[in-house]
Amino acid sequence: MRHISVGALVALTAAMAWTARTPEAGVTWRVAFVVCALLAVPAMLWAIHEVRPRFRTVLGVALLLRLLALPLAPSLSDDGHRYLFDGYLTLQGISPYTDTPREQVARGVDVPVRLRDLNSPDYHSVYPPTSQAFFAIAAWGGGEDPRRAWWGFKILLVAVELAGVWALAKALPRMMVALYAWHPLAVLEIAGQGHSEGLAIGFLSIGLAALVRRNALASGGWLALAGWSKLWPFALLAIWARAQRRVLVSALLISVALIAPILAQTSGAITSLGLYAGTFDFYSAPYAVLKSALWPLAAERSGLLASLALGLTALVASAVIAIRSHRELGTTQLTGWFIFPLILTSPTLHPWHLLPLLWFAVLIGEGRVLKPVLWLVAWSPATYLVYVGLPSLYTAAIVIGWTGAVLLASLSLIPHILEQRGRRKWTRIQRALGSGARSRLLDFGGAEGFVAAAAQAAGREAVIADIEDVRRVEIPFLRVVADRVEASPGAFEDSCLVFVLHHADRPGAVLDEARRVTRGRIIVWETTPRRWYPKPLLHLVDRITNSLRPTGHAFPSAKLRTPLEWESMFERHQLQVSMRTDWGVLHPQTFWLLTSELNSRGASFARG
Repeated sequence: MRHISVGALVALTAAMAWTARTPEAGVTWRVAFVVCALLAVPAMLWAIHEVRPRFRTVLGVALLLRLLALPLAPSLSDDGHRYLFDGYLTLQGISPYTDTPREQVARGVDVPVRLRDLNSPDYHSVYPPTSQAFFAIAAWGGGEDPRRAWWGFKILLVAVELAGVWALAKALPRMMVALYAWHPLAVLEIAGQGHSEGLAIGFLSIGLAALVRRNALASGGWLALAGWSKLWPFALLAIWARAQRRVLVSALLISVALIAPILAQTSGAITSLGLYAGTFDFYSAPYAVLKSALWPLAAERSGLLASLALGLTALVASAVIAIRSHRELGTTQLTGWFIFPLILTSPTLHPWHLLPLLWFAVLIGEGRVLKPVLWLVAWSPATYLVYVGLPSLYTAAIVIGWTGAVLLASLSLIPHILEQRGRRKWTRIQRALGSGARSRLLDFGGAEGFVAAAAQAAGREAVIADIEDVRRVEIPFLRVVADRVEASPGAFEDSCLVFVLHHADRPGAVLDEARRVTRGRIIVWETTPRRWYPKPLLHLVDRITNSLRPTGHAFPSAKLRTPLEWESMFERHQLQVSMRTDWGVLHPQTFWLLTSELNSRGASFARG
């Protein structure tokens, strides 16, 4: 299966390259391209799973896939024509920043790239000096033949990108690196369409590897080269300089060397960059939603206000991540988390703009990040359908891509939410039991075990008992068979049943067993509707929330009771209520501290 899976990935990548025609080729070619792109992502995941690539395999397959895409002309995007136009201007000693292409041609400048091939001939160039240097080198190598210059530029681009992949593969798990290196979008947009994101990602990868090796001067230089390729990498300067201060020195020196010669010529470029705020937008659901919400209040200025609000949100989020996580996360993970909000809140997210997002997800290396990002990135090629007169499918791609990503992100957060909820539950339980207790505690029906984990962190010797082992924590486990726990009588000082009894077929038998193995106190915490009307809603919410839990365990239907009904059951099973607390309107809950009437110590405690 290893060869078949890689073969499928290679075949679909080749099919993507073959069907990536210009819009003039017609709707059929573009639809075929989108279908191949959507199929190539699961093929990539299959190949990674089957091959479990090693260092050479990651690089070898990545190179092979890029060779398949190299023959592509600028067919999905016109950016490549502008790259070469700028490069030829630089070769003639003309700054690409001073005038727009239309103004340059009107002045009689002769460039072997047609003005009508450019997608923005009336805008100044916004590509930074590192990118401009590569454009010029490609134009010099191609001479008067733009096709040869295009080949040369893409070869340089792939060389830088693969050098970055090589550096990452030395430092990160190979399977994670393959998620970027083998991804069809990375192959198509860099080796196929020649987008300069390859320079930024390549230089950043090399710089990050140098930073991990504590080579601060080198990492700062690579960061500067990346920043003057696409600008956004400069956001990382604060993180990298915090890790090693000398990063700032080399980054500034390289930046001065690159920007000083052209600083006086960049006013037009700054103006063109400003047009991105509130003018251009693509595949950005957050921007579209916020702009629509602001339209009744701000009308034509709603786009600008939406851009500013998202930008401010991104800066605040990145600052919070940097302040709160710099000690917990390593430099590699923090690099990914820090820049993440800046990409997600961008108003313009063409498919190639999502490549840094994919790269950062690989650096973070967590499933709760990877799954949503992979989904969002996978649907981005469908946005190319808008250029062949299918705007409704473009809208569908936004809805499917972003809705799916949000749902996956929400589902992936469930374990984290359950863990936080477990800590809050234990805080209430500990308050009832007393913070000084340090004896054994049984979490009866503890499922994932987050309450028990919080108890153990607080100094209790915790044990989980349940009918199935679905633990997500390293806590001892006892199996419950026919409502019986594999423990001797009085084995535990205290026990707790948190939202357990309403799922039990025989709650009375569970209470008897809890009383048998507990020589001290029993906590019962239940959902307790006071009247008939909340019950249907509470049943529905209970069914939905438990179905979302990542245990794979089927929870029985809830049998909800009022507080008085539960207390009547406690009395029948010789349990005495020592404390009761009620709260909640939408989710009415009751918390009991119980003691056994047959336990003299418990009786004393109850009287006290």
